[in-house]
Amino acid sequence: MKILDIGCGRNKYKSITKGDIVISLDRVKLHRVDIVHDLEKFSLPFRDNEFDKVIAFHVLEHIKNFIPLMAELHRIMKAGAILEIKVPFYSAQVCNIMIQRIKDFSPFLPLITLVKVHLPTKLMEVEYNSKLKKEK
Repeated sequence: MKILDIGCGRNKYKSITKGDIVISLDRVKLHRVDIVHDLEKFSLPFRDNEFDKVIAFHVLEHIKNFIPLMAELHRIMKAGAILEIKVPFYSAQVCNIMIQRIKDFSPFLPLITLVKVHLPTKLMEVEYNSKLKKEK
């Protein structure tokens, strides 16, 4: 499986499946970042239908041009690919002090099908997991 981890920072996604290829992308060149690219700039530097899975953990709340980015992710994902998103829960105290947070996400108005809600003690986050269905 070919996996793209967008906005990974220093925490590149680690697949537990042998043989998976994980490519990390961030706007800053940090240790373990494979490709430097600003997610506010289009188009993403990948071919159409290239990835089986895209990981976006705690990055989408920082994006101003959210809809064009989602369109770009759709373009680079294969039919039946998985888009796994984690964003801070919109009413969590930590959301009020985060620097450069652009938008809040709420499970009451989901942008993507809500699958599971995690409610840890210190940080509440909503995990969205959606299978995009693309026409061939």
